[in-house]
Amino acid sequence: DEGRSWENVPSIEGVGLLHPSGGIIRWAAWGCHISFLDDQIGWVASKFTSLAATGDGSQSWSVLPLPESILSIAAIHLRTPDEGYLLDHAGNLHTTRDAGQSWTSQELIRAEGMEMLKIRVMGNTAAIRFADKNNGLVATSISGDGGSECVIMRTSDGGKTWQKETLPIKMALNYYINRDCTLVTTIDFYRAESIAVLKYT
Repeated sequence: DEGRSWENVPSIEGVGLLHPSGGIIRWAAWGCHISFLDDQIGWVASKFTSLAATGDGSQSWSVLPLPESILSIAAIHLRTPDEGYLLDHAGNLHTTRDAGQSWTSQELIRAEGMEMLKIRVMGNTAAIRFADKNNGLVATSISGDGGSECVIMRTSDGGKTWQKETLPIKMALNYYINRDCTLVTTIDFYRAESIAVLKYT
């Protein structure tokens, strides 16, 4: 009903979404990610390399296997019941076509002397979204000796090739990409009261 009323769903405790200390994820600073197709099918992830799926509106969850080399999860996106994407903090994009049972990987964020931003604050520093099987965006903050910058990576061929665009912000948090990949919204890290909305055509 467009958010006018809400109901609690069963806890995700026990599905492996844990902090390295063993605690259940409760804090945004621990890097929680969520992506739902509808009211039944969705993913929830922890940046501490745990990914779980539900097909019954969060009544039950199953832990999905992840690519071997992942150390931390930066962003997730579930596009169809079978097809989804995972971005790690090393700048690698991982794609599944079989509901997370297997993955193919590619290096996405490649900039000399730069790496994806890892910051211990309440917020996430990347987002990924595919409008369809061909057109997608990745938004993230990267940093290095030369400072930091915010970038958009765009593909129109299903991830075979990508184009990089630099945003007019030095560092940002809590990226959001709308469903058809025409808007990117984020918060300027240096000016917390400033929300940037970037329109793509």
